[in-house]
Amino acid sequence: MTSYLSDLLVPDTALSVAGLTIYIQALLEQDTQLRQVWVTGEVSSATQYRSGLFFTLQDPAEKAAISCVVWNSQIDRLATLPTQGEQFILLGRIQVHLQRGQYQLIVWQVLPAGEGLRALRYRQLRHRLEAEGLFDHGSRHCPFILGWWQWSLRLKQRRGATFNERCGDGIQVYVCCFLQR
Repeated sequence: MTSYLSDLLVPDTALSVAGLTIYIQALLEQDTQLRQVWVTGEVSSATQYRSGLFFTLQDPAEKAAISCVVWNSQIDRLATLPTQGEQFILLGRIQVHLQRGQYQLIVWQVLPAGEGLRALRYRQLRHRLEAEGLFDHGSRHCPFILGWWQWSLRLKQRRGATFNERCGDGIQVYVCCFLQR
């Protein structure tokens, strides 16, 4: 009776720890969705080492967490550095660490989430508009930027109008009405 139970409890197909970890590694690292995945969460316990920046990305609402690393070769390419307590959106890939039997996210890009994301989008828009020359003080595109009164002075000089730059708030109304004619 004892030999019968031992045959049932120990099957011939039992995997070693290394075999199981390698199998899990193959499943996770071969998955096309996990080769390039966007993950959002809050950074906690960020620590800088010689090899890179190690931190934990957690979802406080769901009580879930994942270990993350940004290697030193990638840190200079990031839009922003992850800081503890901030919300971020990360781009990376899943990698299994065989020695510990754990998986982690190898991070390629870090973008701020929430208010930080809006600020990043604003900066990107501003850089794009600056590249188009819309924030150039000599530009004729838009009078409603810093130095707009200088723009309107040059425009009026070209059209033969007189202009006093000390007019204050009425300048904007005057320029808009003048441009509509």
